[in-house]
Amino acid sequence: MRSLLCLVSLISLPALAVGLNDTGVTSCFDGSSLVACTAANSGDDALYPSQDARYGRDAAQAAGKLPAKIGGGAASFDFTPLDASGNAIALAGTPSVPAATPACTRDNVTGLIWEVKTAANMNATFTWANAANYASTANNAGLCGAHSGWRVPTRRELLSIVHRGRSSPPLIDTNYFPNTGSDTYWSSDIYAPNPTFAWYVNFYYGASGSLLQSNNLHVRLVRGGQ
Repeated sequence: MRSLLCLVSLISLPALAVGLNDTGVTSCFDGSSLVACTAANSGDDALYPSQDARYGRDAAQAAGKLPAKIGGGAASFDFTPLDASGNAIALAGTPSVPAATPACTRDNVTGLIWEVKTAANMNATFTWANAANYASTANNAGLCGAHSGWRVPTRRELLSIVHRGRSSPPLIDTNYFPNTGSDTYWSSDIYAPNPTFAWYVNFYYGASGSLLQSNNLHVRLVRGGQ
């Protein structure tokens, strides 16, 4: 019986993402400005050692140690733009960017598919409770060809598309997420110390915090991971 209960519990949990994104930071600080990382400015014996850009997927991408990208994107981000039917949009140019404005974007690292905001809905805001209604509307409309699965993302999922290597807000790859303001977006996570609050992610600073659920914030839907 215990094994059966464990199996049921596992089935009800969201599946783990296939991978984790890095921060998008590819430069190091030398004491006065951001420069290419070297042993002199960020090595173990340097004045500013162990900087972000020396480690993780972004460093591996810069060193040519990751497989070729399926799509495109800055640093080690790997995005595929999708049209309104959910089909991949071709990339063009150097560096490669979507040849047309996407309706959704697939993250090839995490396996998640994200809603892309439009000029018509980019400024829409919702209370935390009404964000779920917005997801239902997207499912009914068949956003990017999918009539189910659209939901409000978790805090960690939202943080996975924050691009901290950008020099100015919004801190997201605007080639693959156009019509994004430097705004605050609801997550689906309730703030445990006070359940009348919920977690958000702000794309101006890339910060995460909590607010009363009655506040009106932006929403970017996601599907996958379930």
